[in-house]
Amino acid sequence: MWWGLGWLKDINSKGGLQLIHSDWVQMMSESGNIGLCLYILFAAFLLFKILTITWKYKGDIILTLLGGVTAGSFAACYFCMGFDNVITYAQQGYVLPFMLFGIFLKVVDLTRQGVFKVEEEIHS
Repeated sequence: MWWGLGWLKDINSKGGLQLIHSDWVQMMSESGNIGLCLYILFAAFLLFKILTITWKYKGDIILTLLGGVTAGSFAACYFCMGFDNVITYAQQGYVLPFMLFGIFLKVVDLTRQGVFKVEEEIHS
């Protein structure tokens, strides 16, 4: 169970399992617990990075909104992966969070360079 054998595609083609309705189970069967843990660490690192940067610029409405949307899109995608084949059948659903992450990082970069100025502050 620790090592994935990558035999899932062969089992499916021979009439074994018809369809696994979870990307997490499919990843675990193809890459084992180690591969799944590495992917979960990658996902946790991305969410931590987004939330850390968003907290750092919490006075900037644009970055706070963009950081929240990016974190929400990753969380929704990871949640949907548990109940559907997001990676297998709806790749564009998995691309959107990474596009938002790239836009978020570019806006952070432009804010640091002074191209974007904080026009409105969030009042607590």
